[in-house]
Amino acid sequence: MAITITQLPKTFAPVYNDMVVVASSTNVAETNFSFIFEVYDAANTTLLSTQRIAPEYQYGYGILNASRILESYVSTDFFANLTGDIKSNTNSFDGYTIRIGEEYDVTGTLTQFLDLANTSDFYFNGSILQNDWINFTITDYELNGTTKKFLTDSPSDLKTSINDEGYTSMYNATVTNKVVYKTYDSAGALIQTAEIDISAITDKIIGIPSAPVSINAVTLTSGSQPVITSSVATYTMEVQNSGGTQISEQKTYTVDSCNRGRIHFLNDLGGFDAFNFTAAKTNKYQFKKEYYKQQPNRLSAAGLYEYSSTDREWVQHYTNQKETVKLVSDWITDEESQWLRQLFSSPEMYLELDGVIRSLKGIKETNYEVKEYEYNELFNLTVEFEFSIDNYRQRY
Repeated sequence: MAITITQLPKTFAPVYNDMVVVASSTNVAETNFSFIFEVYDAANTTLLSTQRIAPEYQYGYGILNASRILESYVSTDFFANLTGDIKSNTNSFDGYTIRIGEEYDVTGTLTQFLDLANTSDFYFNGSILQNDWINFTITDYELNGTTKKFLTDSPSDLKTSINDEGYTSMYNATVTNKVVYKTYDSAGALIQTAEIDISAITDKIIGIPSAPVSINAVTLTSGSQPVITSSVATYTMEVQNSGGTQISEQKTYTVDSCNRGRIHFLNDLGGFDAFNFTAAKTNKYQFKKEYYKQQPNRLSAAGLYEYSSTDREWVQHYTNQKETVKLVSDWITDEESQWLRQLFSSPEMYLELDGVIRSLKGIKETNYEVKEYEYNELFNLTVEFEFSIDNYRQRY
């Protein structure tokens, strides 16, 4: 008997896309034949799911898409207090082993032959557009060159305010040494270079401080705190190896004092991006009210049936308050317009304002148009967000 694995999922696969394993068997013609796929955890000790799968009709292969099984074992890593040192995004990834066996009748008895072949790897909480996923490879995020990306599709040039918090996720597969920040004044002169040592961190996905408040709270191995001061007009962030060679893309941040609301949102690659709305902010409330009608108690202890201008015949016994906030951005670029499609589809987002972070239900709009400057000239965004918590008034 022989099981051969003919296709594996992508290496370090985004779990919300297909994770297909295909296998063949030399015994597929046996009576009552089925493939047995057993999905185990990263340690290969805890059975997560057993799938008995009949051979597909055309060629007799066994096919398992493990994504719906494994997606239950990852979540997200948003840090409500976005300050401190490097974050380990341990909820955002996990490992698996898939054991493949078979069963068929042996002298009239259905008999199983388990774990005749197996495969192991890791996966993460990514959800990538199909057309992009087809060509997705995790090597684009293995930090070993200046074109290698953090776990974000945000543009290289971003805006932030000095009071913002935020982390950027990175794939920590290769041996890296340090995160390097360089700050510049309004004339473009270098103020200082600051570094964080990350060489001892082994988690496969980590969060590195990228916004001013978070950077200013981290423990530095080189440079002085605070890194981002009122003198800083721009700063850059990159990862370098022990020899001081840049091994990641470089992000450049312009420090802007105006911020009406900062939205943190789960991106396609499982990390959290942030975007500042700087033009306008409007809070609105929607009320749902229910009433009952009563007969006012007009009889007094003296036996008089009295009438008063304060009698309540209709009573508001239930009041639900739904809060929304409408934010308007500054002019945005083509790159930002492409990137912010992920904001509109994101299932998890938070509003940061005046040092307070609040959970959002989502965006009321259900459509998004990616615009390009060539055809639209100047354009911005107006977005209405719903908060995730309803408020209630006194009940009667």
